[in-house]
Amino acid sequence: MSFTITSLNTYPIKSLGGVSLDNVTLSSKSFEYDRFWMLVDEDGMAFTQRDNPLLTLFQLELSSNGVWVKYKENRLFVSFDKTAQNEKIAVKLWKNNLIALK
Repeated sequence: MSFTITSLNTYPIKSLGGVSLDNVTLSSKSFEYDRFWMLVDEDGMAFTQRDNPLLTLFQLELSSNGVWVKYKENRLFVSFDKTAQNEKIAVKLWKNNLIALK
């Protein structure tokens, strides 16, 4: 059996749009920066497309030091710099209780 890779995509922010890649760097668990962030509400509950289908309207664009998030005419830059915040918070993704960096 043989396989052919026809496209490479990463999803830097869980449940937002994907980014098509020409090449990819692998981390120990996945593509580098794949689902590196997720959106949570004030109670630590994760937002997903299953419950919030409008998240499909957000577009992402990778740069060398972060990701641009675009929604209509609005843009927000999120840096890859993990040292900016080290506060740990409890989050819930479906039935999973997790610890994340804020």
